[in-house]
Amino acid sequence: MCNKFYFLKLLSRIKMVGGTEVTNENLSVLEKIKVNVEADLGNSNLKIFINDEYVTVPNVFQRVHGGMDAYESDENKNVLNLLENLYVHVSSSAIKRNGSFLIGKRAMQNSEKMKAMNIKISNKHEEDLPIINTLSVIGAKMIQKVYKETKAIPDVLNIDIDLITAIPASQHTPKTAQFLVNRFTENKHVVIIYVGDRPITVQVECSKVRVTKEALAALYAITEAPYEMFKEFQELYKDRLDNKEITGDFFKNKKILHTDIGEGTSEYIFTDGLSPVLDSCSGERRGIGHAIEEACALLNKERTTNFKRQQFTEILLNKNDKYYEDASEFIYNTRFEQAELIQEDVEDKFTNDTGGQAEVLAVYGGGSISLKEELYEDLLMLCKRTGMMLLYVPEKYAIELNPKGMNVLRKIID
Repeated sequence: MCNKFYFLKLLSRIKMVGGTEVTNENLSVLEKIKVNVEADLGNSNLKIFINDEYVTVPNVFQRVHGGMDAYESDENKNVLNLLENLYVHVSSSAIKRNGSFLIGKRAMQNSEKMKAMNIKISNKHEEDLPIINTLSVIGAKMIQKVYKETKAIPDVLNIDIDLITAIPASQHTPKTAQFLVNRFTENKHVVIIYVGDRPITVQVECSKVRVTKEALAALYAITEAPYEMFKEFQELYKDRLDNKEITGDFFKNKKILHTDIGEGTSEYIFTDGLSPVLDSCSGERRGIGHAIEEACALLNKERTTNFKRQQFTEILLNKNDKYYEDASEFIYNTRFEQAELIQEDVEDKFTNDTGGQAEVLAVYGGGSISLKEELYEDLLMLCKRTGMMLLYVPEKYAIELNPKGMNVLRKIID
C-alpha cells in the first residue's frame, strides 16, 4: 500500500536455500525521500525538527554486542514506541567504529554502559554520538511517518537529508564547522533500525549540511515567538514601554546579548538587529551539567549508587523517586557555583564583547530554568545598573529556542 507521497518498488529478495537461490519473497524498497532537519545537538537532549515536526530524545547511547531480544510482536505498537525502544546498527566511515547501539531512553536503563557527551573535554564536531544519534532518530522518525501514511514498513528506506545544526561558539571556527559538514556529507551512512525483531535498512545521504554557532539562530525564534513569551517582559517594563504590547518585532532592531545556558556550555552571542557581531560571540564551559555531575558524584558516594548525569536529571524530574530529596539537596549546593561563573561571564561579555552597547539581555536554554533561582535577581540588578532590559525566557519556551530558530532560519534562507 502506498500513497502519492511515496513510491514503493518491489524487488526480489534473493535467499540461499540448500545452496540454491530462490526469489519468491518480495523486498520492498522506498525510493529516496527528501528530509529537512534542524538539530540542536544538546549535551542533555537531542532536540530536532524533522520536516517541521519536533522531536526530543535523551542524547545518550549504549553500545551493545550479541543482539537484543524483542518481546513485543505487535507491529503497530513497535512502530508507535520506536523512539522509546530504539535499537540500531550504524555503519559509517564518519564514526570510529561501526556497531549496534541502544539510543535515548532505552540506553538509560544501564548506567554503567550508557555514554553521553563529555561536557568537560569533548568537542561536538569530533564526537561520534551526535552522528549516531541524529541519523538514528531521523531514520526512526521516517519509518514512523511512512507507516502512518501507508500502514506498511519498507524493508529498505532511502533518505536524503538537508541538515542545519550548530556547535558551541567556543568550538566553532570555519575549520571545525567544515569538519562536521564533511563527516555528514562525504560519507554514506547505513542505519539498520529494529522494529521489534524486524531489521529495516535506512540508507542515508546528507546532500546539504550547514553548521552555525549555538544560540545564533535563537534570535529568529525570538522574533517569531508568540505574545505569551513576552508577557513577563512586558509587565516588568510596562512603565518604560508605556504599556505597549510587545511582540517579537520589538527585538528586530535591538542590540541583544544572548546568554544561552546549556548542559555543558554557555553561549554568549551579540546581535545587532538581525545580524550577529561575529567577533563578539563566544562560549564557555559552564552549564547546569557541571553542577549535576558534581551533585551526582555526591549522591553516588552517599548512597553507593552509580548514576550518570542524565539519570540524575530524571531523578530531579520525579518527586516520587526515592532519591529525589537527596538529589535536590546536592544540586542546590552545586548549582550556586555555576550560577556565579555565568553571572561573571555576562558582566564581562557586556563590558568587553559588546562595549557596553547591548540593550537587551536575553537568557534562555535548559540551564536557565534550573539556575533561575540563583541568577534572576542578580541579572536583573545588572540590567538596572547598565540600562539593559532583561528578557528571561519562560520555561515553556527556553529549551526550544535554538532548534526553532534554525527552523525559522531555513524558511528565510532557502
